[in-house]
Amino acid sequence: MLIATWLQLQPQKPIIAASGIAGFGNSDIIGIHSYDNLYIVGDMQSSLQEGISPIAPRVAIVANMQANLALELLATRGIS
Repeated sequence: MLIATWLQLQPQKPIIAASGIAGFGNSDIIGIHSYDNLYIVGDMQSSLQEGISPIAPRVAIVANMQANLALELLATRGIS
C-alpha cells in the first residue's frame, strides 16, 4: 500500500524497495528489477521459512545494492 500510494502521489520520483532476501546462500540471483520508477532489489522468489529470518549477509547485499542504485539515480537523473 505504501509503494502504491508513493507511485500515485509522486510518479516522477523513484522508489527503491526489496523483495526476496530471506534465507542464506545463492546471492548470485539477487538483482534489480525495474518497473518505470519502481525498483525492487532481491531475488524475487525467496520467502521466509519457519525459524529462519532474513540473515545479515543477504540483507547487507540488498541494502548495498539499494544504496548504489540510489546514488546512480541521483548522479544520472539528478533526482532530489
